[in-house]
Amino acid sequence: MCVLSAYIVNVVLLMPCISQEFHVGAEKTLGHRFAYYAKRVRILEITVLARALSISGPSYEEFSSALAGSPIFPALETLHVALRQIPGRGFVLKTLPQLKLPNTSLKTLTLEGSALREEEFYFGFLKPLAQSAPSQLKELTVKCGSTLEGPGPWGVIPTFQGLVSLSVCLPGCEDVPIDFVERLGEIPTLRELTLDIHFPHHKRPIGSRPSQEALFPSLKYFTLINRFPTGLCECFSVPSLLTHLTSFIFNFTYDTNDALSLVAERLGPISRATLKRIELMLPTPDYTPNTGLFTDEDVYPFLEHLDPEEIVLTQGKHLALSSDMDAVSTLHDLLRVLHDRRQPTQGSTNPPRTRLHTLRLTPDWWQGSIPLIRLGDVARICPELQHLTITIDSAAGSWPELDAVKSGPVPSQLRSLEISDMRPVAPGSARLFTTEEYKTVARFLDTCFPNLVELKFKERGFGPPTQRSEDWAMIDHLRSLYQELRLRFSS
Repeated sequence: MCVLSAYIVNVVLLMPCISQEFHVGAEKTLGHRFAYYAKRVRILEITVLARALSISGPSYEEFSSALAGSPIFPALETLHVALRQIPGRGFVLKTLPQLKLPNTSLKTLTLEGSALREEEFYFGFLKPLAQSAPSQLKELTVKCGSTLEGPGPWGVIPTFQGLVSLSVCLPGCEDVPIDFVERLGEIPTLRELTLDIHFPHHKRPIGSRPSQEALFPSLKYFTLINRFPTGLCECFSVPSLLTHLTSFIFNFTYDTNDALSLVAERLGPISRATLKRIELMLPTPDYTPNTGLFTDEDVYPFLEHLDPEEIVLTQGKHLALSSDMDAVSTLHDLLRVLHDRRQPTQGSTNPPRTRLHTLRLTPDWWQGSIPLIRLGDVARICPELQHLTITIDSAAGSWPELDAVKSGPVPSQLRSLEISDMRPVAPGSARLFTTEEYKTVARFLDTCFPNLVELKFKERGFGPPTQRSEDWAMIDHLRSLYQELRLRFSS
């Protein structure tokens, strides 16, 4: 180890499960060992999260001074900065220029957090980076939920002329330049774009320059995040942009219910051929007794006017639900609507819609629990689904019922199943299932989904894997064995 000052600094997590600790001393020379490891660093995260390894701002300044202006990490490819400005604590923005980011190797940059509100962030870091390497950066994400003060990133972002992927999510800012979207359209290499930026009242200002047909020449994937609660946000009403719309995220409020048909009807003529993913979500969860579900009535307008491949329902929505409506009956209604969209509407000249193959229901979608056995309803009611994300309760229902389930008249085409389990983990419990229960669940899944290729278990919330992960890994192992034996004997 090389001694450079009084600090003892954990420099970086170079590889999984490996850390190198370096002493910093007064000689002002980093020495061979630091350079040997520093040049191997490809990804650097600077966040306010508690991590095993961290670097203080003054330490970066020490390194930069010792290197006489050379990049600290000369082969860095990805930088993720997620900061909140907390006076007197943690990493400060004035330290960012001390990194001396390499001009040629940096390809991906993610910037998020309230620290983006500081002017020095743009003048001292982002703008010099754009001037020194305008075409090298390929992926850029800028994200902040609060209002930005000062100049903001609007003038800098379009100068990265080599971008392939760009995500700008600044919904709290209303000082968006009127020509910002058009300037993005002049980036010749841009293929993927996500926008969550909005003008006051969701109207494009008077004086916006006329749209050009030549804008967005390489764009293939466009995600629009709509925050106008009663209609289609007009902040993105650039014809050459909306014709590339592939993902539409609609944020609900109390006033949204009557607007769905209008939004879907307006999107239809513009984006029917390109739109693949629709997500309905509530921006701020409200866990009051009145929180309800997204129902088939919410989804139907989008299936009537559009032909998506994937539908995502995120969190509950306030609805006037009847007292007898629960998660299971709502799931049944939703599945029937998804299945019926394959049938042409009586009197309609539109062809049957056949693209929809993915349904994702996040853990906050339901009101109550969905017993494991109801996965059989998915296979029976909507056998065309190929990908499903759902939360179940493996503790609900009767185990003998699972063995009694028979395959439907039409084999399910489901190939990917991602589940979360609400089953509580008992303190000190070694496992959730008995040996026979492992086998029963595995046989049940193979019966319902004979074409299943992948079963993923997703923990609810954050934190390390629980016993549930190991239990479901064992179930998937047995399921794949049952599937292999079934296919072998059938041939």
